[in-house]
Amino acid sequence: MDDVSPEHRRILVLAEREGLSIASITFELLGMGRKIANEVNGTLCAAILGREIADTSVEIAHFADEVYSLDHTLLESFKPELYASALEQLCQKVNPDTILMGCTLDNLNLAPSLAYKMGVQVITDCIDLAIEPGTGHLLCAKPVYGAKVISTFKLEKKPYLATLRPKTSEPIGPNSAS
Repeated sequence: MDDVSPEHRRILVLAEREGLSIASITFELLGMGRKIANEVNGTLCAAILGREIADTSVEIAHFADEVYSLDHTLLESFKPELYASALEQLCQKVNPDTILMGCTLDNLNLAPSLAYKMGVQVITDCIDLAIEPGTGHLLCAKPVYGAKVISTFKLEKKPYLATLRPKTSEPIGPNSAS
C-alpha cells in the first residue's frame, strides 16, 4: 500500500455541517488536509454524509480536488455505527492514505468505530499533523498530561486516521484548491 503512486494518494476529510451550513471545523480540516496533500503530492478529498447535502457538496468542491456525497435518508441524523459503515464502504472504494475528522462530540464515537472496522489506529485531539520525512508516516502532535506536554505519535498503518482539535489549524482559504 505504501507504493501507491502520488496521483492515488488521497487525503480524505470528513466534512461536517451545523444546521444547513458547513461547520467551521471543516475548513480547518481542509486546510490541514491541503498541507498534508501538498507534502505527499496527493489529492485532497472531502466526504459529506447526510440528507439533502447537494448545496454543501457544491460549496466544499471549491476547496477540495474530489468530493464524495453520501446522501441518504438513513444518514439524516447522526448514528455512529451507520456513519462508520458508510465511511468504511467509501474508503474501500476511494482508498485514502489519510482520513481526517474534527475532534467533535459526534466524532468521539465515530473515529474509534471506523478505526476498529478498518483495523487501524486513531489518534484523537491532534493539534498538528505532518508527514515524517523518509517513511511517509503520519506524525500527530497532541497535548498530554493535562495539556502540560505536547507529545508526537506516529501512525504507520494506512489509512492513517486522526481527529483534529477545533481552532488549532489555519482554515483553508479561497485560493487553496491547488
